[in-house]
Amino acid sequence: MRRDFHLINLDQAPSLPEYQPYFDAKVRTLEHLEKVFGPGIRFSGSMWYPPYAYRLWHTNQTQPGWRMYLIDFDEDIPAGDTRTFMRYMNPYTKELVTLADRPQLIRFFRIREDPVLWHCIVNRAERDRWSFGFVVPDDWMQRLSQATPSSERDKRVQ
Repeated sequence: MRRDFHLINLDQAPSLPEYQPYFDAKVRTLEHLEKVFGPGIRFSGSMWYPPYAYRLWHTNQTQPGWRMYLIDFDEDIPAGDTRTFMRYMNPYTKELVTLADRPQLIRFFRIREDPVLWHCIVNRAERDRWSFGFVVPDDWMQRLSQATPSSERDKRVQ
């Protein structure tokens, strides 16, 4: 099994005994997400960050588009615990921005060829971090809004 940057790409680990249940769940997840985002949605990565794992700074600039990442952990994270995060450099201001991870988090961001979005992932804790990435269509926000029942949208406005 190949382990780059101290993370494990689950799609490159078919020999793991848990691979088939993972793959079945991946197919079901994609079927559900296609109902919201249409047939253009596709997986961009299924990553397992074991304790103290990380992904070095990178850009993904050769694969532009909007990303949606579903992030979760094997345990709750205490309030104020910032040991697991995504960090990026704002491509316009060059400011470093750190976004703490939380269980059951959905994160959207855009990858461009220019300017590039330098980013990295860090898990400096004794817990497993799971992230499942998707390339979503440019109109993802509109599609997501249309998929949300109006009663739920109304609650958020209040």
